[in-house]
Amino acid sequence: MARGTLLTKQVKCLISTAYMKHPTWGATRIRKEVVGLLHDDPTADPGWPGVSAVAKILRRLREADEARSPESRELDSPWSVVSLTKYDIPPEALPLVMEMSAHFPQREGRPITIREAKWVVRFSEVDDLGKLADFALAYAEMERVIELVGQDMLEAVVDSELYIALTGKTLNEPVFYPSRRQANVTDIFVPVC
Repeated sequence: MARGTLLTKQVKCLISTAYMKHPTWGATRIRKEVVGLLHDDPTADPGWPGVSAVAKILRRLREADEARSPESRELDSPWSVVSLTKYDIPPEALPLVMEMSAHFPQREGRPITIREAKWVVRFSEVDDLGKLADFALAYAEMERVIELVGQDMLEAVVDSELYIALTGKTLNEPVFYPSRRQANVTDIFVPVC
């Protein structure tokens, strides 16, 4: 019988997201990051994960990461104009991708990945470059997390911030989708797992 609290999907999602940002971190450091995020969220379930629970999830994530296809791994390699030979970008979006690759503020000096460039193209209608960068990075990260943990972890999606950025209109209520398969998108700020 398991000791400790049963981990919620939210906690598993936070562990997965922390792993994606810091793949070399160990269980103790990832746990500290997750507990810090849970403390910041007043609605969070107080079932803080123990180090052994985090280590178990990290082991599964690392195994899933190693088992990813070469095509998936290639999406996380740096984007360049040469990558257009395999990953087509519409000509009208190319200047935007090049601008974003040169000025992606959240990348901290790291080049934009092919996966992120594809999300820049998908959200090219967003006028605010800062928001575009935020959306592209968050959705690329969530896409990769979904590859590792499986789509069935996402039960609901809230995309009101993206809707506002694309249309300039405010929603009276957030847009909810019963499953990721219907929406094919994810929440930009708090992944709903």
